[in-house]
This record gives sequence, C-alpha cells and structure tokens, in this order.
Amino acid sequence: MPRQHSKVSPVVSRRDRARALAAWAFAVVLVGVSYFSYASQFNTGSRWQASNFDPADYRILAEHFWHVRTPASTYDVDEEWQAFLRRIPFRGIGLGTLYLLVGILRTGHAPSTPEDILATGVALAMLEKILLAVALLLLFEVVRRSWGTLSAVVAITATALPPRFWRLSDDFLAEPVLRVCFLLLLASAILIGWKKSTALAFGMMLLILFAAHLKADWALAGLLLLPVLLLSPPVSLASVRLKAALSVAALLIPLSIVAVNWIGWGLSSPRPGVALHVNLKYGEELVRSFCAQPQQGDRSSPVCDSERPRRFWWNVYIGRDLTPQDMAAFDASARRDLLTHPGRDVREFWAGLGLASSVPGTTSRLGAGFRVVPIPEPWHTIVRWMDLAVWILLIVGLASSETRLACGVALVLWIVPAVGNIVSLYELRYHMPMAGVAATCAFGVLTLRVRGRLGSSQPQSA
Repeated sequence: MPRQHSKVSPVVSRRDRARALAAWAFAVVLVGVSYFSYASQFNTGSRWQASNFDPADYRILAEHFWHVRTPASTYDVDEEWQAFLRRIPFRGIGLGTLYLLVGILRTGHAPSTPEDILATGVALAMLEKILLAVALLLLFEVVRRSWGTLSAVVAITATALPPRFWRLSDDFLAEPVLRVCFLLLLASAILIGWKKSTALAFGMMLLILFAAHLKADWALAGLLLLPVLLLSPPVSLASVRLKAALSVAALLIPLSIVAVNWIGWGLSSPRPGVALHVNLKYGEELVRSFCAQPQQGDRSSPVCDSERPRRFWWNVYIGRDLTPQDMAAFDASARRDLLTHPGRDVREFWAGLGLASSVPGTTSRLGAGFRVVPIPEPWHTIVRWMDLAVWILLIVGLASSETRLACGVALVLWIVPAVGNIVSLYELRYHMPMAGVAATCAFGVLTLRVRGRLGSSQPQSA
C-alpha cells in the first residue's frame, strides 16, 4: 500500500499561526502592563530591607547554617532573638541561601555591609521578577498547547494581572519565590501528560523540595501529591522501580529538612519552635497545660517562670537560658496537644479550606507601600461562589487522566495551608503564591468538558 501523507490546509495553518501569535502578543502585553503598573509606583531600593522582622530571620538562619559572619550592626533585631535563632531553626534556610548565592555571584563574597546587603536585595528582587515573568509565560504556553488558546488567555489573566505580585518581590519574604515554584509546578503537571516524560515527575519533586526549604509546611505537599502522580500517566505506566524511586524522592523532602536542622543546630525535629505557633494560635492554652502537668512539661523550664520577660508577639520566654532541650520539650507538648484535640483540629482544617481562594485579597495603599486586605462586599460573595465552582471542577478533573495531575497540584496548594491553619494563625499572604492556579485548572477542566475532550490524553495542536 502506498504511504499515506497527511495534508494540512495552508489556510488552516496560517489561521493557527495567527491565533498563536495573537495569543502570545496578548500574554506579553498583559505581563508588561502588569509589571509597569507596579514599576511606575514602586522602587525596590527604597523598600527592600533584611534587617528586621521575618526578613532578618531568613538572613540569620542561612548565615548561621553556612557559617557566614556578618556584623551585628547590619541587624535591627535585638541580640536575644538572634541568639534564639542560632539555637533554634525557627524558619527554613532556602530564602536566605538564595540571597547569599545572589550576593556571592554579584560581589564575589557574602554580603556583609549595608551597601552590599541592599545591592544584593535589589538584585534578588529583580531575579525574582524575571523568574516570575518566565514562569507566567511558560505556564501560558503549556496551557495553550495542551488545553487551547482560550484556556491560556484565562490562565495568563488569572495569574499575571494583579501587579501586587511584582511588588511582593520587593519584600524579603518566601512568598514571591514560592509563587514561581507553584507556577512551574502546575506547568510541569500539565506538560507531563503530553510529553510523556517521567523525568518531569522528579522535577516536580525538586520544586516541592525547594518550596519546603522556603517554608517547612510544604514538605507535606510531596506526600500528598505522590498518590496522584502514581495514578497519572506516564508514571502510572512506568516500572515499579521508577515508582519506588519517586516515592523515595517524596520521603526525602521532609528528611532533608531534618538533615538541615541536625547539621546546623543538632536538632532532629522537622519543625523546631512549633510550640510558639500553637501557643499563639490558641491563646496561650499550651503554656498553661505544659506548665500545669508535670508529665507533659518540666516545671523548672524557663517557659514556666512567670517572672521572666515574655517575647513580644509570641508572648513566651525565649531568653538565652532557654536550651534546645527546653524547646524540644515544649514542642513535644504542642504535638501532644494537637493529637488530643481532634475536634478542634478538624474545625481549624475546615476553616483553612474555607480561606482558600483564587482571589485571596485586594490591594490597599499604605503610605508609600501597600498591604493585602480582604475583598469587600459584594465582590467577596461573588468570589466565594466562584471558589465553590472551582472546588467542584477540580474534583471533577481528578477523574480524567488529562487533568488529574494538574487538578491534584491545585488541590494540594489549597490543602497544605489548611493543614497549617491547625497549627498557626492565618495571614492573607499565605494564599498569595498560589493565586490563580486553581482557577486556571478549573477553567481547563470546564473547557475540555464542553469540548467533550475530558478523558482524552491527546494534546491540542499548537
């Protein structure tokens, strides 16, 4: 039989190229407008700081772990809190490590002067913005090729339009880098289906590993996403050896955090200092129960001495004579407290699910800066109904091999903060990194359902 050659109409081909070009023009213009609407109002150099509050913590912890010595004069944090962080790894070292790498690449040495620190911060903020732009456009192209142009336009609109994401990069916080990780995670989840590449599954675990070292809560994401990966092609069709290797990779994520804590601080806990969060979350009930029951806490612990000064905000004593062993006993009491209040845990988890939103907040000007505030009515009600529809579509999408992994990623990005809500107080910025991700997946499911393609594994032609 003669070989059959497929023929593509030149008119159709030109129309497809024109559609792709128009879509890309829209995406680039939208990202550009979003960025310049930020850049016209804010300047990184006048905003970036890493000498106080959470930013200082990230610096202190990374410098301690990597044995970098920086003059105390570069911090506005009191020596008592600095000493506490050098005993207890209260946060991850990922963001501080990225900062040190940028500083070394820029100046040839770790930043140690106010001028070096600011210059490094400006360079880091620009790197974050470049990575964000790349991640946005990469996700756009992956969605366009897999789910169609309309879904891609919705994706870039949902993820790129609010200029606050660029402004957030001017703060030395984990959320801007987490957003890049999550956008790339979704792009990988969609891409893996039609590239048929199991290597992308390990790439997804690598992204989660980095996210976990930015914020330890995300170590749970690898374990939650693992079953979805194992049930999604091409991983579901791969060898048992590869599936086992992927499972080991997911388990290594929390173990890597333990390894960092052990190497840097001699502690084997994945979340040292978790008791501070639990105590603050539940109105100091933990301190009272810890100090009242000898079998749960040592009455000689400095935490239980009512005459000692308590730390602002945390309302717990954290002085130099509070040893890692004292903190470990307090943390153990916090874990027991969580286990002995399952009803409360379920209520807080459910409340955390209710906080998940594609539009977690809106921007309000605050002097020369801005802050994220709750959405006012009637928009809040409209967004909540939209979020309910997103939840339903994500669950529907789990039934299809084409959208299962992407919807699994979106659900995990909403579930992990809900688990975190059991342990700590909630802030609107916790849902900023994944804003628009779930809506992107939900619209993809809706589009494929309307087209009757849900369940098909063939990607749309570019």
